[in-house]
Amino acid sequence: GMTWVKRQVRWAPWAAAAGQAGLVTDAHGKGFKILLSVLGDPQHTAPAFYAEYAVFVGGLAALGADGIEVWNEMNLPREWQVGTISPVAYTEMLRQAHGAIKAANANTLVISGAPSPTGYFGGCGPQGCDDAPYIAGMLAAGGLNYVDCIGVHYNEGIMPPAATSGDPRGSSGHYTRYYQGMVNQYRAASGQSRPLCFTEIGYLSGQEWGTVPAAFLWRAPYNNTVAEHAQYLADAVRLARRQGNVRLMIIFNMDFTYWADDPQAGFAMVRPTGDCPACTAVQQAMAGGAPEKQMKRMEAIIQSMTPAERSKPELINGSRKRRIANGSGTQIQDVNRVLKQHEQMAKMMKKFANPSGMMKMMKGLAGKLPPGMMDGMPGIGTPGGGVGGGMGGAKGGLPGLGGPGFP
Repeated sequence: GMTWVKRQVRWAPWAAAAGQAGLVTDAHGKGFKILLSVLGDPQHTAPAFYAEYAVFVGGLAALGADGIEVWNEMNLPREWQVGTISPVAYTEMLRQAHGAIKAANANTLVISGAPSPTGYFGGCGPQGCDDAPYIAGMLAAGGLNYVDCIGVHYNEGIMPPAATSGDPRGSSGHYTRYYQGMVNQYRAASGQSRPLCFTEIGYLSGQEWGTVPAAFLWRAPYNNTVAEHAQYLADAVRLARRQGNVRLMIIFNMDFTYWADDPQAGFAMVRPTGDCPACTAVQQAMAGGAPEKQMKRMEAIIQSMTPAERSKPELINGSRKRRIANGSGTQIQDVNRVLKQHEQMAKMMKKFANPSGMMKMMKGLAGKLPPGMMDGMPGIGTPGGGVGGGMGGAKGGLPGLGGPGFP
């Protein structure tokens, strides 16, 4: 299920990392790992600021950030000082950031900033750079030495994720049109030596509005249906898990409501009607698809508990979770999910008076249990809601996938 949340953090030379402690504490307190995407104003991308930036991200790692994305879409002039865009310059920023992060917390995942996927510039220069030559330039400058994962953005899809041809737009063969094209391009560039981290992946549907803004209209009348939006997200998850080349996938977005020149609500998993077909589809993709498999997994977890643990789940600490996960052939997050569902059924706790209580209730609720993936996660990414409440950031919090095939 969902195990990560993403926040964008705005850095400035005078900023102190301690001011972001609440982001990490809140995410961890609610059972999530947190990815911090750290960027600032283009005027602060000059080499003279790299050391201060490194101190800041090192401070975030010391606070316990599970992952840090070093800048964002630095191939565009809106994110990097125009006239100075350079994968070589960025690699030096990355080098200094990586050193500071790992010195503070060796377990923090370092992700290269995801460039904007584009062929607009027709190459790479100081005014702007297509993502393919940018990644190639970064890696040629030694970038692989400073990353655990290569950052990727993908949000323009109108074809199934497995497709590599058939897009009706111009330049239909360009790799950015396709999820699989992006994976193939970035993996080839790195010599398949680093996994990919999709720090944003999304599909745009304007079905509820009947259209989308002209700049985002890739297939009339509204790009994707809501059903396609859900299916394509789920299929991308399945592909990533099967291929084993993606370490992290952050879905853009959970429940944004903004709809204007930038139709963020059209990317949202929770639709304006309040329905969330993508939630069910992605959950099934993460669980292996069929409800029967989910029930068998839950049963294996419960059977791996001792009678005392079934009677008193509060006894299950970290070492017991590892034992249960190993015994049931599942992941610790699967055990956590079962325990969370049990906790949320507090009104039924009296049924657990004997060691077989959990098993009896599970069988009685077969097919009726809450999805689990979204437990405790209403409103991720919106002010005042769920895990993301009050956390802010340019794009707020984004739900992230973990479990088998993901960290």
